[in-house]
Amino acid sequence: ISWQEVPKLLKDIESNACNGAPEVVLSVKFLLMTFLRAGALVRLEWSWYSEKKDSWIIPSETWGLKRKMGVVDRPHHIPVTSELRSLMDALRNISGHQKYVFFSPRGKRYRHICPDAPNNHLKRLGWKGLLNAHGWRQVPMTAGQEVLKVHSDIIQRQMGHLLGDSIRQAYDRSKMMEERREFMDAWCSALVDKGLKV
Repeated sequence: ISWQEVPKLLKDIESNACNGAPEVVLSVKFLLMTFLRAGALVRLEWSWYSEKKDSWIIPSETWGLKRKMGVVDRPHHIPVTSELRSLMDALRNISGHQKYVFFSPRGKRYRHICPDAPNNHLKRLGWKGLLNAHGWRQVPMTAGQEVLKVHSDIIQRQMGHLLGDSIRQAYDRSKMMEERREFMDAWCSALVDKGLKV
């Protein structure tokens, strides 16, 4: 979808006409703010939040991060913004005493919501064929550059990509956290301006 269509999406998410479970609605909002792949998102554990660094630090081996086999020392960092902190407060009221951020009391196969839950919620809201969880990643990649004027390297790093060829990936351990935090602050603020409620 385009940046111009985001207000309609946010309005639909807030109205929750399909009566989605609170943890699923919050997972979609978390996805919009962090553009994590759904597989990694639903597996978030409270212990991965570092208060000292004010960031989520997701281990390399987490399913959904798409690290190559054997890559164990390249975690993904998500700087926490004030908007994301508000969302985390709402989630703590639901699952703060559980292992998983998106704990599901109805789960049979998983103790967290199903990896398909964010996509299914978007479908039930009427976005089938228009938007899925992974497809959302093109919005921050595009609007981040065109609207927020952020360099694509910073956005790609925040998406969890390891940049460059195998040589660069082997030797470049830079994280660019200050620039990524600035981007995340601008991104979450832009979503709120478009109608995101946190």
